[in-house]
Amino acid sequence: MQIVVLLILGTFPILFWILRAKVPLAKASGVLVVWAAALATTAWIVIQRDESAGDRSASTESVPRVQTAVGGPRIDRSSGFVGSDACRDCHSGQHASWYATYHRTMTQVPSPETVIGDFDDPDLPECGLPFDLRLLRDDEQFFIEMAAEGLGEQRRPVVLTTGSHHMQVYWMSLDESTSALGMLPYAYLRDEARWVPRHAAFLRPPQPVADNELGRWNLVCIQCHTTFGRPGFTHYDDPDHVYFDGVDSRVAELGISCEACHGPGEAHVRFQRRRGGTADSKEDPPLQAASLVNPAELSHRRSSQVCGQCHAVFELTYDGWEQWNAGGHDFRPGADLSESTTRRLITCCDSGSVEPDEAGYAGTADLMSQFWPDGMIRVRGREYTAILNTPCFEKGEMSCVTCHQLHQKADDPRPAREWANDLLKHGLDSGNQACLDCHQDFAEDDVLVNHTHHAADSAGSLCYNCHMPFTTYGLLKAIRSHQIDSPDVATTIETGRPNACNQCHLDRTLGWTAENLSRWYGRPAVELPDEHTTTAASVLWLLQGDAGQRALTAWTYGWEDAHAASGTEWLAPHLSQLLVDPYDAVRFIAGKSLGRLEGFEQLEYDYLAPQPELSRRRNQVLQTWAARSERLAPQQAARVLIDGDGALLDDRVRQLLQGRDDREVRLSE
Repeated sequence: MQIVVLLILGTFPILFWILRAKVPLAKASGVLVVWAAALATTAWIVIQRDESAGDRSASTESVPRVQTAVGGPRIDRSSGFVGSDACRDCHSGQHASWYATYHRTMTQVPSPETVIGDFDDPDLPECGLPFDLRLLRDDEQFFIEMAAEGLGEQRRPVVLTTGSHHMQVYWMSLDESTSALGMLPYAYLRDEARWVPRHAAFLRPPQPVADNELGRWNLVCIQCHTTFGRPGFTHYDDPDHVYFDGVDSRVAELGISCEACHGPGEAHVRFQRRRGGTADSKEDPPLQAASLVNPAELSHRRSSQVCGQCHAVFELTYDGWEQWNAGGHDFRPGADLSESTTRRLITCCDSGSVEPDEAGYAGTADLMSQFWPDGMIRVRGREYTAILNTPCFEKGEMSCVTCHQLHQKADDPRPAREWANDLLKHGLDSGNQACLDCHQDFAEDDVLVNHTHHAADSAGSLCYNCHMPFTTYGLLKAIRSHQIDSPDVATTIETGRPNACNQCHLDRTLGWTAENLSRWYGRPAVELPDEHTTTAASVLWLLQGDAGQRALTAWTYGWEDAHAASGTEWLAPHLSQLLVDPYDAVRFIAGKSLGRLEGFEQLEYDYLAPQPELSRRRNQVLQTWAARSERLAPQQAARVLIDGDGALLDDRVRQLLQGRDDREVRLSE
């Protein structure tokens, strides 16, 4: 009975899931189900108080700590970490520029300044929950209130937020005796200013019921969304079987702070204070042991590894799990990331076929979703893994800081918020300057045009567009690939990954692309199915691709550079098909792209609406398009499935739809 009471008082939302699944209380009192993405497998979590555990804070009594919130992680400034405030006195400019970044605000304690979602009892969309849920605010505190008939109501405080740039999710305390956190099953989309079910903010198969995210923060987010995070599970059998009693998660700092990139600062601060802040590590050898790391001064490989500690595909190792759990990851900026004993870098999707016991790391289920079949990265946040297979990195000295700048320069004229959007150096957000620093020959227009076969001032002569196309998915949009590559039709056929040519020339076939690549660059001839010589590649991806391909194609249908190359008058009827797509993310992107087309800017479309409403909006789009359809050139019209009268070839569209790749796609961001 004592354990059941703990469940009711401490993990009320999880009890609701148990009741919905009709798990007997006798079993529920001992076992709960949790999905933990870090382990990529279903884990069984036992909630059970252990009176013999004692005071686990005794070993670090001398370290000052601040309880961030009831039930939240603790600030633990041990292992040489001092926190960003200690940097501000001497490095005020760098501190100010870091303070303006979304790295800082990745994880925050909720307050009126940090919470972007509406907690004034808003109307929430259906989420399949077996209980009523309300979001409430009491002055500067935020709460999640849950109620179910016969079980009363439970109010839990929001103790952490994740994200602030594009969306924000919220974590609630489960019980004051543990720092294990539960996730609110809703996310707040910043630009749309609306709540959506959390699963509807990611590309994953349709699901009627929200995920149970008990403990996800402690197992997953703590690794990269904090500085020097340690999960602090006190009871576990192995990485696949952890127990949530008495979890004591600790961090050096919430968010990605100075020491995440420069290393622990205690020795540096102590030494500088003794010297009155005048010591120079480059001129004073004794300070070398106490100096911090400047990623910009490291080799291009070691510098990129500083970013790669988070922006990569990796899995926890079984052998290093206990060390990470209690003492955090062993990598420090300036070291060799490949020598980490707590996690293993995954550099090719082929490793996803290796059994965990053989490979020596925990969990493989999510690995394949992060790669295209040939090993190129498919989802955002893994840019280090991408550049590892880039010739500019392998054979040259390109690094992350070649293009990105983690501290804004004093002479940068952009507002801090604009710079913080992608942390690009000034002048590199457009044009070819990033590439011309090394490939100087292409600075001459005639050399550039001879290479690109496009006008020098056109989108077709932008290095990014051809060599870093939008083949990575994340944050409900397409993102540029960070594995620099060249268009290749054979690769497109083998992997299903859109190529740069057909992402811009939406109305052209793969056959057209293959012919031009062969004529211009000597690419070998490619044997193509008939449909790839008669129907535009983008139309085939949109109608027959998997959910990931459809999402990327939906985004490119709203891309201005593609509009300039392909025209826009034929896009609406094809986008309308995606308004009723089974995947939430695909519908969202299609709706956004449709709103960028002339005549559809004011379209009222809710991607979470019931199916009949989605169908009604699709029909509305088709009717609007038919009434104003402009005639296309006959050859272009045929390629995009429009007849001589300007009408959509419905029979052909339906025929292609029957061949759609409906295998489940779950892109783990």
